[in-house]
Amino acid sequence: LRFIEYSFSASIMLISIALLNGVTDINLITSIGVLTSACQLCGLAVEYIDDRRIKWLMHITGWLQFCWAYGIIGHAFFKSIDAANDSSGVGPPSFVYVIVVALFLLYASFGFVQLAELITDVKPTIKEKSYVILSLTAKLLLGWMIFSNVLILGN
Repeated sequence: LRFIEYSFSASIMLISIALLNGVTDINLITSIGVLTSACQLCGLAVEYIDDRRIKWLMHITGWLQFCWAYGIIGHAFFKSIDAANDSSGVGPPSFVYVIVVALFLLYASFGFVQLAELITDVKPTIKEKSYVILSLTAKLLLGWMIFSNVLILGN
């Protein structure tokens, strides 16, 4: 059930990050949602498939989907920085870069948990605790990011 829930919540969260980073094209937003959902479903498949080669194939496919979705976000982020630098000569403050990189690493860490599971024998309780902590942290950080943008735009 974890990956089914993640296929919805992670898609919504990456779409939110995309919107905050200036992605406005509906086709790109839809692509981010579909890629993220498919990535989570690859993670689900890894949990149930016994063949190690197919597990690795699904894991790598999930990484490809995740990186492509985040690549769309990164492209929009750097494009907006270039536009800001061209128009006013002032880019975003340093903490914005930190937040964007931190969110990327936080989302990537879900894949690293599964990678650890593929490489070594991870106890199911440790794996589940890791996923829960990562999920709560990612949602909390994204919530604060959205909240701070509302406060900034409100002023």
